[in-house]
Amino acid sequence: MINSDQKMTIAKQKIAMNELRPKLKAIFEHKKNKQVYIQADRKVDYGFVAEAMAEVRAAGIFNIGLITQPKDQ
Repeated sequence: MINSDQKMTIAKQKIAMNELRPKLKAIFEHKKNKQVYIQADRKVDYGFVAEAMAEVRAAGIFNIGLITQPKDQ
C-alpha cells in the first residue's frame, strides 16, 4: 500500500523505498509464485508508483498487479 503521503507498507509495516527490494527478495526467496499487488492512493504521483514497480521488478518479481477502486469510492 502506498498512502497519499507516499509512505509504503507491506503487511501493515512501514517500509522505505530503499528497503523495498531487499525486503521483497527476502519474502519471496523460496516462493515459486512470485506475485505482488500494489495499491496506491489516487493522490500519489504516478512516477512514485512506477519507481516502486521498478524496485519490485529488480527484486525478481515480474508478475505485478495494480489494485484499483471504483471512481465513486
